[in-house]
Amino acid sequence: MHNSIDKVLKHLMKLKGANQVSLSAATRVTQSTISRILKPNGPKGIKSPSDTQVKPLADFFGISTDQLRGREPLPEDLQPLSAQPSVKQSMRPPHPQFEELRPINLSRSSAFLTSKSSSSASSAIPPDLRDARQNVTQAVQPYRKDKEYPLISWVAAGCWEESCDNFNPGDADEWLRSDVNAGPHGYWLEVRGPSMLPTFAPGMRILVKPENFDLVSGKYYVAKLLDTGETTFKQYLRDSGSGYLHPLNQVFAVIPITENVSIIGMVVDAKLPASIF
Repeated sequence: MHNSIDKVLKHLMKLKGANQVSLSAATRVTQSTISRILKPNGPKGIKSPSDTQVKPLADFFGISTDQLRGREPLPEDLQPLSAQPSVKQSMRPPHPQFEELRPINLSRSSAFLTSKSSSSASSAIPPDLRDARQNVTQAVQPYRKDKEYPLISWVAAGCWEESCDNFNPGDADEWLRSDVNAGPHGYWLEVRGPSMLPTFAPGMRILVKPENFDLVSGKYYVAKLLDTGETTFKQYLRDSGSGYLHPLNQVFAVIPITENVSIIGMVVDAKLPASIF
């Protein structure tokens, strides 16, 4: 009997001590997508996610997409204890990037490291390394052309993942330019309320990158509260293993990040409206 992907994913997240926020940050699969996979019978649940959505998750746990979908059994060290033939201590790396590093052989450079003068050091460098050093040139930062992104409502931002592909140029009252890359589905929001004063005043515009972003403590994000559908803009802070949505205005309360909070985009640019000048 095959397990469904939501059950397998819940088991692996519990086994590795991961929550939706940390898994989203590690795999760059949006937290809302992970939540919809975990709740396939919900209003917007995903019962059969695409390979594009599943593969980053499978790679993180070091398994195949068929194993994550429950079509094939999990490796022995990732199975529930009740399914294992014996208790076995194992340390399986969650991702190939954590595999053991091979030692680097520095013997060819030892003469250079122990030399007493620059001339003797230069002669000790192997010819192939000297040639490589001469060919190194400073990288030039490429010029990035400005791109226009739509200014949308906060209500639209809350369901942007489902509607962005159907968004047409005429659907936005205003398009604003930026030289910051917010991805193919980036959008602007107008800051509302005083919760982010004094840095972000009401009326300012913030550019949101809704895909392929990292969750970094101290950066700014747009989040959705799943129980109310409210979309909010706050600073993300991580302390003692827990994440929080932090308003810059201390009059407002800090929001702990729980299963009820979905981080839907990272703020990558901000500007004052032209009307202020």
